[in-house]
Amino acid sequence: MEMRWFGFMGLIVYWAFTLIAVKINSSWFSLSKDTFSKLGKPEMAKCPWIFWLGLTLGGILVAIYGLWLSSGNRLQAMGGAYLILAGALMILIGPIHDGLKPHDTLAFLTFFMFYIGSALYGLGSSNKILEVSQPLILATAIASMFFHWPSDGYLELFGISLGMVSSFIIAIYS
Repeated sequence: MEMRWFGFMGLIVYWAFTLIAVKINSSWFSLSKDTFSKLGKPEMAKCPWIFWLGLTLGGILVAIYGLWLSSGNRLQAMGGAYLILAGALMILIGPIHDGLKPHDTLAFLTFFMFYIGSALYGLGSSNKILEVSQPLILATAIASMFFHWPSDGYLELFGISLGMVSSFIIAIYS
């Protein structure tokens, strides 16, 4: 598989493990009141390691994707560096699970680094679709924080979906 697909595949891997964790914890987990991170909280979740493993494997793929993105010009290299950081932070979200003090900051920074990195990569591209779509996805992510969501879980679902759209567009048009 070409490295340009690693960002998208990293999020697919994350989803596969997350869906397994949701199934195992279906007796209490509800997206309308919980974030996905609750699936990795040992005090609440059965087999939290499943969720952690999805974050770890997905984060590794996202970091490799960032490495691939950084092989372009300077702006794209900066974008790739942000994606490498996003992958590393994604890996840390597992063991620094919901309920631990730095978790919320790590989760926010993971999304932020992913969107900033993708936007920088797009701005450094000579492809007009990437130049427009990636900053637009960043703007959408920022705007979404000001929308009243029924729960933080739905905001998280939207944010991950935006990341999938972003990485899919980059894979197609790079």
